[in-house]
This record gives sequence, C-alpha cells and structure tokens, in this order.
Amino acid sequence: MRWSREALRGTMKVFRFSLSQQLKSRANIITFVILFLLAAGAIPFMALTSGKGSVSASDIQAVYVENETGYELDFGEAAQLDETFRETAFETADFGTEDYQDRLEKDQVFVRMEEGTAGYGIDLYTREDSSLDQEDLSPLEKVLQTMFENARLRAAGASAGELEQLGTARVEVVSAEEFLNPQETDWETGFTVQYAYAIVVLMLCLFSSAYVVRAIAEEKSSRLVELLMVSVRPLALLLGKVLAMMSLILILIAVLLLGAGVSYGVTGRFLDVSGISLTGMLGAGAESLRLGPGLAAVAVISLLLGYLTFSLLAGLAGCCCDSMDDVEGANMKVVLAVMAGYLVSCIAGTMSGTGISLFVSLFPLVSIFCAPVQFALGNIGLGILILSWLLQVLVIAGMAVFSARVYNDLIIYRGSRVGFGKLLAMAGKKGGRKE
Repeated sequence: MRWSREALRGTMKVFRFSLSQQLKSRANIITFVILFLLAAGAIPFMALTSGKGSVSASDIQAVYVENETGYELDFGEAAQLDETFRETAFETADFGTEDYQDRLEKDQVFVRMEEGTAGYGIDLYTREDSSLDQEDLSPLEKVLQTMFENARLRAAGASAGELEQLGTARVEVVSAEEFLNPQETDWETGFTVQYAYAIVVLMLCLFSSAYVVRAIAEEKSSRLVELLMVSVRPLALLLGKVLAMMSLILILIAVLLLGAGVSYGVTGRFLDVSGISLTGMLGAGAESLRLGPGLAAVAVISLLLGYLTFSLLAGLAGCCCDSMDDVEGANMKVVLAVMAGYLVSCIAGTMSGTGISLFVSLFPLVSIFCAPVQFALGNIGLGILILSWLLQVLVIAGMAVFSARVYNDLIIYRGSRVGFGKLLAMAGKKGGRKE
C-alpha cells in the first residue's frame, strides 16, 4: 500500500494541470463549439427525415362514408391508425351508390358500410376514370375496418386507454417448442444491441487514443516531462496525463449530449420527435432487454473500464515515440488492438451459446465490447459480469505497474520507436526495484 501511495503521489496535480491546459486551448474550444452545433443540428434533421415527415401522404384526397351500421365512427382515428391519411378528409356522405359517379372527383372514394345477413360489410367505390389504384385502396380498407371495430368496442363501453392498448398490441406466432423454451431475446435485437454498443466503444477508444498518444508524445518531445519527473513519480505522471485526456474526451461527449438535449427540447415544440427513440431503433425485441437505471450503470462502468484500458495502452504507446513523426505508427498499434476487440464482438453478435457468451464476457480485450451486452440480453448473470470487471481491473493494474517500470527509461530514451521486446527488457531491468 505504501508503494502504491508513493507511486500515485502527484497524480491529481498532473491531472489538474494537464486538463486546464487542454481546456484553455483555442483549438479545443473551437472543437467544443463545432460539436455542440453539429449535435444541435442533428435532432431537427432526424425529425425531418424520420417519423411522419418520412412517410408520403396518400393520393386519396377525400373519403365520403355512408354508415348504415348503427355505430358511430371517429374519423379523427384515420390519421392516427395510418399516418399516410393525415392529409385525407373523411366526411359523412350526403349521396349514395346511385349518384356517386357524378359527385366524386378522380382522387376521391365513396364508402358504404352496412349490416348484411352474413355480418357487416364495407364497400369502396371510385369513379370509372379514377386516378386511384389498389395500392391506394387497400390501406384505406384496413383503416376503415379498424375504425369500425373501435366503434363497436366504444359502444360496448371500452375506454380510450383500453382501445389504445388493443391498437398497440403485438401478435407473434411461435411454435410449441419455442413457447416452451423461450429465448431471452430474438437474434435481430441481440445483434443490433451488440453492434450499436461496439460502435460506441470503438468510436470512444479510437478518438481518445489519438488524443492521448499525441499529448504524451508532445510532452515528451518538449522536455517538460523531464522537469516534472523531479517532483512526480513516473506512474503519477503518466496516469495524471492519461486521466486528463480521458476527461477531455468525456467533456466533448457531454457537450454533444448537451447540444442534442437542448435541440431535442426546442425541436419538440415545432416538429414531431416521437420517432427519435432508443426502443424504436432496437425494434419490438427491446422489450426483452433489462432496460433501466441498473443497466445504464452497468454500461457506464464497463465503458469506463474499457476506456481506461485503451487509454493506458495509448499512453504507453505515446511514451515509445521519440518524435512527433512516430505518433502515427504508435497510434496505429492501439487502433489495431481496438479493432481486434471490435471485430470479434461483431462476430460474437451473430453467434449464440453458453461457451461463446462466457468467452466474450471474460476475455479482457473482447469483454470491453461484449460483457454489458451479454448481461443485457440475459446470456450471463451478475456474477459473471462482476468477474469480468475484476479481470479488467487486474489488466488495468498490470498495465499501470508495467508502465511505471519503463516510464523513466522511455522519457530519456532517444532513437527509433521502442518495440514490445525492448519494453519487456526495460521492465526486466527494474523488476527488483521499487518505484
């Protein structure tokens, strides 16, 4: 414990100094502003290109209904049941089957609803030279059938809330074997969730690794770090710098979320934003996920552990650079490690089985991308998830100790970029010494 405290002494000083320098940077301030504006502009763009704005209106201009069933229809339901009829007028007809040809326009429909000997019937009539075809009339027929059923339910005493529940019910046909042995979630939802989460981790780690490698390499090339080494231990210096760059990226994400949140609230006053939702993107299978505050906490913990792992790796890669010319090559090694975990997670999303779930949840490089998703899908329990976190913490601690052993030599090293073999040799020399 004494060694740990000594090794970490000065971490917060380095962290505060490095973060303040980054926040004062004019380039970073401009980046914050640009990201805020991009996030703010994305919400109205999504609202305009999804939901009601993305569905073309029906070619039917008006529908005239002659209702002889005895049940009162609610014409306002038509647009709610099918948004393509949002511009279609529904009215009670003041004419019948005898003269509809003379009263209708080419883009209008006459509907007669009546009770027959075999039940209720719905007949649709158009002009002989009508511009409408079966593709226009089929959706209208379905909407009228639903409107009639709702009218009958209202007459029987059903409330508006009960009608809404009936209208949003989802019917799924399954075999007896599937019913007796239900799966936690369907394949499509599992793959979508895995792919989406892996993309988030990929973008976060790739974006931050470039920042961390460049920041460490710049500090080393400026010789400022050699002065700091007098009063700050190697691990504290590296960890403080890495945490500062991680915090900078998290602030960037917070700016993005703030821009999106403000824009969502403002856009909702003028446009329909109901189509912009997580469950809508995941589909009906999202009901089987363990959505809630607990899952959000699991995702955040897993994301931070993975983020710290790759950031430490990026920090170590930055230390191996002798000049800024080596930054691209050093960052590429981190990118390859991130991409390896990402690709395996994508492949795992297409497979199922207890063995696969355990492997992708416990193997550190892959668990960063997969463990919280496997937990959300119900493929692993809380115990396996916690074990995955513990393994990740051990990897982080091992990387920190390894970095502390070689950081002194890397700071004063001048020459070609240090390879992994030379790093192991440096660590071996200091194996018997305390930092």
